[in-house]
Amino acid sequence: MRKAFLPAVLVFLLVASLTSCGRANEAAEPQSEEAQVTVTAEPLSVPTLVPEALVVQPLLVWLPDEITRFVAEDAYAPFESLLHEYAETPAGNRIYLRIKAAEDDGGILPQLSNAQEVAPVAVPDVLLMHGNDMLNAMAEGRLHEWLELPEEAIADIPTVLLAKGEMDGQFYGIPFRFSLIHLHHRFAEPANEMVFSYAEILERHTPIVLPMQDDSFLRKLLLAQLFDAVEIRSEEPTAEEWIVALEEIFGFYELATAQGLFAAAPDDARAESAAFIQSDDYLIARAEDARNLFAPIPNRRGTELAVIDTWFWVLPKSDPARRQMAQEFVLWIMDDYRPADVEQPFAAFPARASHFLTEPQDDYLQFVHAAISRAKEPIDMDVPFVDLMLRNFQAILRGEMSSADSLAEIETFLLERN
Repeated sequence: MRKAFLPAVLVFLLVASLTSCGRANEAAEPQSEEAQVTVTAEPLSVPTLVPEALVVQPLLVWLPDEITRFVAEDAYAPFESLLHEYAETPAGNRIYLRIKAAEDDGGILPQLSNAQEVAPVAVPDVLLMHGNDMLNAMAEGRLHEWLELPEEAIADIPTVLLAKGEMDGQFYGIPFRFSLIHLHHRFAEPANEMVFSYAEILERHTPIVLPMQDDSFLRKLLLAQLFDAVEIRSEEPTAEEWIVALEEIFGFYELATAQGLFAAAPDDARAESAAFIQSDDYLIARAEDARNLFAPIPNRRGTELAVIDTWFWVLPKSDPARRQMAQEFVLWIMDDYRPADVEQPFAAFPARASHFLTEPQDDYLQFVHAAISRAKEPIDMDVPFVDLMLRNFQAILRGEMSSADSLAEIETFLLERN
């Protein structure tokens, strides 16, 4: 049923298969809540870069449970053979895997912070971290730079993904996988007749489910639309450029709100509505029912535009020898693993473009490629400015503020800041 999926896309079978349980403070957690798999290599020659004493120490890998949401209880089994295979390589070493559950009061970043501050022995050698968490961890100084990376290991990773993990010319995060957030729908009209430009949405009165209470998503949506604006041409837009770009975006949402096009939840939506969906969920839905169609998030031209979510490998330990071991493991995973079971429902994409762009491309993979190619590198923006834009954006969606008043307030803020 999922033969339309690109096999290389399913590289994340390996990620989803890394199941065991763990917490940030390994010493305090009950044994029943932690499962670990140890793969011990046969005696092999030790790389000269790694002291022999370190070979007996396991390489500790943390994975957040967010990436395992499609995983069955026995999904670890396929990865066990891969660990044995890695153990037979010249860099082979024992691997301890931990799945770190995000709790109500925090996710994997607070768990890393706790480990670094009170239980250094529990700090992982390598960690798979969501882009937002990675940026916060970088700002807090909790990550260490990667050692010199082979050019061929990152040459085919799109710049828009690489840029998020780079700071001051050093890589602190290596992109591993990404997914897209875009619209999907089941309108009766053929897909090629549906255009999701601002003007077409207003003209057709296209209903859209918009999660208005999700601050994180609305922030990503607004910034994706803002960076797509033709007025934002440089890394330091002028106040006038910001205002002109926002004027079109806020004007669209003001008119769409007045037309009653937005529903806050699917239950409140019209029978035929477009809704935002993550690519993982979309490909599963499309495999189950081909009437599920994709569309870009709204933009001026109705072209391929999506919110990009990226997962990065990061190095929380400072020791160069441990970082070398972690780097060899990560690069081996990124380069050598090719999941062959196309029936597994994992739909996130490998960051290395050569691993998911093959011929022939179906319509959805063409959309994915175009969305990544069109995406602009993020612009450094101060938090108060972003918070003000988001606050006014939400006020427009609630009908509490006009776009003109919102823009006037933002313009005053920008002029006073400069």
